[in-house]
Amino acid sequence: MNDPQEMAWNSFQGKLDPIRKQLQVKSTIGPISAYLVSPAVIASGANNIGLNVTVGDTVLQTVPAEVVSAAQAAPGAAIGFHDEAQPAPPAGYEPGNYQGLVSMVFETATP
Repeated sequence: MNDPQEMAWNSFQGKLDPIRKQLQVKSTIGPISAYLVSPAVIASGANNIGLNVTVGDTVLQTVPAEVVSAAQAAPGAAIGFHDEAQPAPPAGYEPGNYQGLVSMVFETATP
């Protein structure tokens, strides 16, 4: 997903709509792990909104976690990718033009 993705503002619910995609994964040498290169945030000036990034059933952090087992990875699989804004503080999000970059690493350990 090298193209910009948009989290549209849902004024009815007062939140940003999440991004949902499917990822194609495959590894013939073992399970696949993933992690965030840095904490996922979008920013507008000095204001930040944290993001929760989920691959499969795993919320990614900055430390590796298995997202696809070896049995699933061997034939290949489509797994969900979900990126959503963390809940707004009681006063709501600060208005702004928020942008960010989510960098993830997927890897399989050598046997």
